[in-house]
Amino acid sequence: MDAGRPHYKQALGWSAANPFTAMTKESKISCIMAPPERSGCQKVIRIKLSALRLSLHLESKRFRGSYIRSASLQQKFADTFRVLNITLSTLLIHTEREPVMEFHATDYNESSLNDRSKNKSKKWPNLYLIGPQCAGKTTLLEALRAYYSIDANRQFGNEHVGRPAIIEEVVRTVMHEKGFKVQDLKDPKKGFELQQCILVEQYNAEEISEDEWYISDRSGLDALVYAKVYVGVSAAEKLENTGEWNRLRKRMQDAVVVFCEAGNTDWLSDDEVRMAYNNTAEWERLNHEFHAMLLHYDIGHIILPKYITDLRERVVFIDSTLRMKSQRQGRSTV
Repeated sequence: MDAGRPHYKQALGWSAANPFTAMTKESKISCIMAPPERSGCQKVIRIKLSALRLSLHLESKRFRGSYIRSASLQQKFADTFRVLNITLSTLLIHTEREPVMEFHATDYNESSLNDRSKNKSKKWPNLYLIGPQCAGKTTLLEALRAYYSIDANRQFGNEHVGRPAIIEEVVRTVMHEKGFKVQDLKDPKKGFELQQCILVEQYNAEEISEDEWYISDRSGLDALVYAKVYVGVSAAEKLENTGEWNRLRKRMQDAVVVFCEAGNTDWLSDDEVRMAYNNTAEWERLNHEFHAMLLHYDIGHIILPKYITDLRERVVFIDSTLRMKSQRQGRSTV
């Protein structure tokens, strides 16, 4: 056993050997996730974890077929299943073997698996952080930027992955350069023009980073969701029929899309580009529309639940998801 290498439980617990400082916009994160130690009990651990996941999967299926009438109780059970699945998935990832099954979530799109495997320059799939405003996306992006700036966090076995390109939130750029105001969001004419400009700017940003693997704060889908909610269905349909959206949609189908669920009221804020919500129902409506449109456009995604608020846990969630996606694509470089 390598004496300088922490046990996988310590790694997952972010021990002193793997420091993770508090995240602010001004500070940087120092975080090293070491590979698990090699030991004789590792195979036994994997077998037990896999058995737990299988049992959890079967229990989850049985639960979904049950007759629990309380909606709140149903949600609590579903949340519990999901958290346990995420935990087991993360443990399996850090034993550096292929997981037995994917955790229960919307499945990834497999339509162009062969085409993706031909692109040798992209070591990891692109990552989109999407969802309503005030869902922690930009804070998470900054945490991931710092996390992946450390070489050890881009290491998998003997292979090394390059740093990701970062696509910043384009909304602020568009509003500042084009002179839009937050009040324009609900205006039938200006609201559509705003979302159209955002869609084009997102397209341009992705074109620049096409030859790299990147992490994007928001996506082209955001423009369609906000157009539908605040301008109308016809506005979203107009954007849907553009060449930019067809290209952006294809990229999202080939990527890891993480839907950051809104609902943590402690994160609510407004500024010159963020509209203040009149009530949480409006926030929940955006949650619903995002999920509905992801399904409508056949974009596979993983939900980052609103109750996972610890930034360290959110980074582990993303890192594990990326590695699982890469393994599923059969790439030996991650």
